[in-house]
Amino acid sequence: MNVRRLNPAADAGAVARLLAVSFGSGRVDRGQVRALRRTKSSECENRRVVEDGGKVVACLDIVPKRIYIGRAILTMAGLAGVCTDPSARMKGYGRALMDDTVELVRRKKYDLCVLYGIPDFYHRFCFEVVMARHFVTLAQSDIPIVHRPFHRGEIRPRDMNAIRALYAAQARFRDGNCLRRRMSVPGNGFKITDSRGRVTAYALWWRTENSMLVRETVARDANAAADLLQALRHVAWREGLDHLNVQMPFGYPLTDKMASLNSTYHRVNSFHKGCMGQVTNLPSLVSKMTAEWASLLERSEFANRRRAVNVGIGDDVLSLGCAGGRVRASLENVKPDARVTPGQFVQMVFGYRSIRSLAGEPGVRIPAADRRYLEVLFPERNSFLFAPDQF
Repeated sequence: MNVRRLNPAADAGAVARLLAVSFGSGRVDRGQVRALRRTKSSECENRRVVEDGGKVVACLDIVPKRIYIGRAILTMAGLAGVCTDPSARMKGYGRALMDDTVELVRRKKYDLCVLYGIPDFYHRFCFEVVMARHFVTLAQSDIPIVHRPFHRGEIRPRDMNAIRALYAAQARFRDGNCLRRRMSVPGNGFKITDSRGRVTAYALWWRTENSMLVRETVARDANAAADLLQALRHVAWREGLDHLNVQMPFGYPLTDKMASLNSTYHRVNSFHKGCMGQVTNLPSLVSKMTAEWASLLERSEFANRRRAVNVGIGDDVLSLGCAGGRVRASLENVKPDARVTPGQFVQMVFGYRSIRSLAGEPGVRIPAADRRYLEVLFPERNSFLFAPDQF
């Protein structure tokens, strides 16, 4: 068994076949074969394959991302297309592939490693659920008609710079949102422009049974969100769709506009499946999170107080102290006051679990005197990845 980087010329057909039998109809996509053969040399290391007896039996891709957690920008290795040939499962290929990949991610010094996992498998590799799924649902008939002039149009290549800028302005400092270097023209969406032809909002949507599934939507402000909602209502009516189902939490211009109507919000938490992650570079993550922790403390009752807690995270101890409005965060060789597992710590970073809920778990030690301080540093968050950024 050999875990190695992709060889585009030798492996393209085998990897395309493996993806087809694992995720598709079984028919090899010739376009995908050609794309794999054109993989740049610099990208081959991020495409991992397991070879045994001259046959490719498992593969995955490492997708580099940068995400916001508050004011912190963390590097993240997304693991995509993880699969093993159905005829070769339960033989240790998947474990070898995952062990090799996580070690590579650590060597490359990514702060986090994240994947979308099948049930009851990836927790074996120290991945824990870090993001919930969010849906805001509203009946199309419950959207009041507002006679306000705006223009809805097709998204064209020349719009993409404006749309990327609009996305970047909305995503900034929103938990879990990715920083994007580029965006391609979407297959099914529309834009909203103002009287001067400037893009003020856009939406990407798909049809699901009798609902309009909105997978990404951005609005410049509350007025643009109102125009966007009118456009979504009109498109849903034209397509004969009864409901809007927006895959976003509250806290964005459109979902906040929907909150004032007869909408329903669903947060779907998972157990050992879905969006799962682990910390792969704790020193770097601590350094990058320090500014966010300082901002959180500045807005709390600890702003002008002296406070410290040492949190054991596996074999490491994170010392978090504040005094005189300054914050100190470092890894120290000291006795911990509190203790959590590495999996629970990554949930704290993403805000998926509250300190209160973690405090009741077996093996966790969070003294009552330290809970409020840790609640300030690790608040609950609606960390969220837009569908196009998922892998």
